[in-house]
Amino acid sequence: MSVARTKSLIADSDDHFAVLIAIQEGDEVFTVGNSRMELTAGDMVLWDSHQPAKFEIDRMVRKRSLMIPGQVFDLIRGPKTRSGKLLSSPASQLLGDYLGVLTNSVQALPQQSLSSARNATLELIAGMLRSEPGGEPGAGTAVALRTAIESWIDAHLRDNAITPAQVAAAHSVSVRTVNRVFAENGDTLGAVVRRRRLMRARADLEATQHSVAAIAARWNFSDASHLTRSFKQQFGLSPSAFRAELRDRTTEVTATEFTATTGEHLLLPAS
Repeated sequence: MSVARTKSLIADSDDHFAVLIAIQEGDEVFTVGNSRMELTAGDMVLWDSHQPAKFEIDRMVRKRSLMIPGQVFDLIRGPKTRSGKLLSSPASQLLGDYLGVLTNSVQALPQQSLSSARNATLELIAGMLRSEPGGEPGAGTAVALRTAIESWIDAHLRDNAITPAQVAAAHSVSVRTVNRVFAENGDTLGAVVRRRRLMRARADLEATQHSVAAIAARWNFSDASHLTRSFKQQFGLSPSAFRAELRDRTTEVTATEFTATTGEHLLLPAS
């Protein structure tokens, strides 16, 4: 039995997801581009739904699929992150175990816990992508430094400015080292700070009734217009439109059980 997502199907669809596929039982042949992989229990692979793909099985397969909206995945991916990549680090094993727990508990989570679960999932995915060979700086020291810097950034997002010199001094490394840690993944310190401030602003838009101007001031955007422009550039809609969409949304997370070949699917909410 085979199922294919063809170019014509992609052209007819407005949806775009990054999909993490974790095989739990059985075997599946997954083909994307020129890559053909034979997946077995315990394997995990990343797939961009904008790329044609083919799935082939000859008996029942149980798998878990995490569907991440494309605009959300863009916040944590790097230029070296590629579709059709077999994920095999300890971090991917940790993520696989976590998804099992999430699948079993998400329906029972109170509303206020859903955002926390979503953010924890994104952090685990970002850490996994950094730790994969070829993902970000490959050496353990470089990965640890990037992780430490990002934790420091999160603790200082409300500071007026975060500069390479400040980060370097806080971690006893040179400015060149700080810049290289981010540049090796096609990133910059400034871009990372901006994205993380936008994520905090988005969380405030969801969880509070604070004005856009107040949220902009809290996360060091120059004014409401600056936050609105940056937010729309990153997420494709303005802060006010984002809040309106939240009000209209009736289901934040879906976790549906499928039998036969499809397994368990988790849809990570866009916000």
